[in-house]
Amino acid sequence: SSFPAYISSVALGKLYHPDGECGLAIGAEKIGIPFAIPCMGSNSFEEIKSVSTGEPTRWLQLYVNPDREKTVDMIRRAEAIGTEALLITVDAPVFGKRERDRRNKVEVTPVNQQSGTNSSSSGVAAALQEFVDSTLTWSDLAWFRSVTKMKLVLKGVQRWEDAVMAAEAGLDGIVLSNHGGRQLDFARSGLELLAEVVPELRRRHLQMEVMMDGGVRRGTDVFKAVALGASAVGLGRAAVWAL
Repeated sequence: SSFPAYISSVALGKLYHPDGECGLAIGAEKIGIPFAIPCMGSNSFEEIKSVSTGEPTRWLQLYVNPDREKTVDMIRRAEAIGTEALLITVDAPVFGKRERDRRNKVEVTPVNQQSGTNSSSSGVAAALQEFVDSTLTWSDLAWFRSVTKMKLVLKGVQRWEDAVMAAEAGLDGIVLSNHGGRQLDFARSGLELLAEVVPELRRRHLQMEVMMDGGVRRGTDVFKAVALGASAVGLGRAAVWAL
């Protein structure tokens, strides 16, 4: 990576710009940073691959589908375009009360999902909830290892205890995140979590990639995160506004 940042997975990119995730993928490749493809995106894996000019670093942000066969299908399609890591999202087993979504009542179609219907009656969160397995547990990590050789990262860690468990389970990394402040009111920011998590990992001599996202708006925010021990920071809103 050209610097310690990556473009975060923001669902349904065409809600923000006609180019959707393809535009974000082009930008990430142009400046030499990874792009985390949202599993609930507006562009297919094949479309995202078609706009690349080289071999960019791609990750897949994954909500685990209640139908594991459909999850495997998505993993295989991601692998087919050279995706290197799986960011298993664990901070939204049930979506929060997203009042703006409920007011807007946007009808959505996540193109990489293989089942379900779309609903506009309660907004984006309600329409996407059916694609998320709310029963995910630590024991499921063995299943992920059995179906892919991609690196495994837990996205949405909020406690140092979970960070330690992730490292002890042999995961390749974690993303400290409060889901952009949209999942649960008053959830702590990634910077606050870094100050708690990194010392606990170091005290136990545990090593893995520790990333964070949320609230990164300026280069000084990146410096702060790196100084607190982050390997990289995710750019979500900043990248979407750049479209």
